[in-house]
Amino acid sequence: MSKLFKINDKDNVAVALEKLKKGEIIDNIKLLDDIPFGHKVLLTDIYGKTAERQQGMKFG
Repeated sequence: MSKLFKINDKDNVAVALEKLKKGEIIDNIKLLDDIPFGHKVLLTDIYGKTAERQQGMKFG
């Protein structure tokens, strides 16, 4: 079971389902900081004008 939850497969943002520790690797992503339960995690690097996606919709 993943420790992250994405609503839509197109999303590049997920929600932490438990407290996550810096350096932990989850779904091939190395966490750069501690992530509290319920906080959002960006799943990809964002360059230029690439928008974040949540619930399949762009924002930010």
